[in-house]
Amino acid sequence: MDRGGEGDAFTAGLLYGWLKLKDVGKGVQYGNACAALKHTLPGDFNWSTQEEVEAQLKGAGLRISR
Repeated sequence: MDRGGEGDAFTAGLLYGWLKLKDVGKGVQYGNACAALKHTLPGDFNWSTQEEVEAQLKGAGLRISR
C-alpha cells in the first residue's frame, strides 16, 4: 500500500475540528482518524467520507473495514 498523504490527511482533520467544531482536541482526534483511514487507501488522496471518519471516532477499533 502506498503510504503517502497521511500528514495531509491529519492536517485536514485537525483543521476541520479546529475551524468547524471550534475544538482543537476534536481536531486532533479527527486528524488521527483521517490519517488512519488514509493508510487503507492507495495514492496520495484521502477518499474517506465523513461517515467513515466519524465511525472510526466512535470506536471502530483497530481493524478498519472498507
